[in-house]
Amino acid sequence: RETALMTKGIFNFMVSSMPHLTALTLENCFGNMKARDRVELLEAIIEFIRRRSQQLKKLNLLNTQTDDLFLEKLSDIDTLSLDELRLSFNGVISLLSNKKCGVLDLFKRQKNLTILDLMDSKNLSNNCLMEICKSMANLKVLILKRCWLINDVGLSEIKKLQKLEVLDITSCDRCTDLGLLEGLTTRKNNFHMKELYLGLLPYMSILAVYRLSQQYDELSVLDLSGSSNSVTDEALQMIFRYQLKLTHLNLDCCAKISDFGITGFSEEQSEKNYFPAYCPYTLNNLKNLNYINLSGCYQISDKSFQKVFDLPELKEINLSRCHNITEEGIRLLCQKCPFIEIMDLSEILNVKDSTVEMLSRIATRVEVFKFNGCSDITDSILPDLAYNSKYLKVCTYN
Repeated sequence: RETALMTKGIFNFMVSSMPHLTALTLENCFGNMKARDRVELLEAIIEFIRRRSQQLKKLNLLNTQTDDLFLEKLSDIDTLSLDELRLSFNGVISLLSNKKCGVLDLFKRQKNLTILDLMDSKNLSNNCLMEICKSMANLKVLILKRCWLINDVGLSEIKKLQKLEVLDITSCDRCTDLGLLEGLTTRKNNFHMKELYLGLLPYMSILAVYRLSQQYDELSVLDLSGSSNSVTDEALQMIFRYQLKLTHLNLDCCAKISDFGITGFSEEQSEKNYFPAYCPYTLNNLKNLNYINLSGCYQISDKSFQKVFDLPELKEINLSRCHNITEEGIRLLCQKCPFIEIMDLSEILNVKDSTVEMLSRIATRVEVFKFNGCSDITDSILPDLAYNSKYLKVCTYN
């Protein structure tokens, strides 16, 4: 994907040697090109799409500099019917009714899309999202990550996408509970969400987490990273109660989570009358969990590993910056989850040479260890880790 040397001639030569091409990826292209060369190359791409429009099904233009004229020409290709479109839109949308708008026309005409990825479309407006929800009845995957102009007005229209299975609104920080509840919790029962990415939403509250956890009990992926305001111990209990099919759970930087949220048991909090001493919903309910990210959840301690973490399917765990975890907790984790393949223990002050030595004996199936920021680890212990861990492929530390 080196774009500095890409020219119209090179592009035409490449595609001419691929007569059965059905997918075209130009992600991160044109960044180092002069404006004139970029225009020539865009023209060549349009001509290629016109010639192959009936067989082309996937087009990827993420983080690629296009303009409204290019999108207008793309939308005018009547025989183009894509299944998958990935596009970063940073142009200007005309509000004049008598003026054509390339991106809106493109959304109107690509009615058969099942996957639409608009990540990093900084100028994507609510009008665009409303047109998408109106025109694309077959859409299954919608990615709006870092589409900063989207707010509750556009998000509330998501309810029209009855076949949607994957939604990513990470960093759409103008969205609040109003849009989430209106767009995602007023659907009919025939709607089955599989993956939900709700990271870095500062105005999402615990109420939205409650309602979404109750409604979507078939989720396999739930990302709540950076949602420190809404993900509390109580919210975690709701997730453990309803999300029994989860395979991936991302709680990165959810700093309000404590041992009570993970285990459902806390004598200290019971004494303060915050919660009952015991709650039946624990991390152990998620028997299918393959991946969990608890990075930055600094209140979690060894108690969580003593009481729960009986997760036979767990393959990857991130515990970086969990400063209250000690060598004993890590040992219990390895014993209860013997099939872990990736383990991140970065910036845990209690990780020392003795911890690495212990891991070299009992975590023999691990392929990736990360010890970045563990200042007490010395070079002398690493050969033992490499020798005993026969599956080890990557080990990072500094």
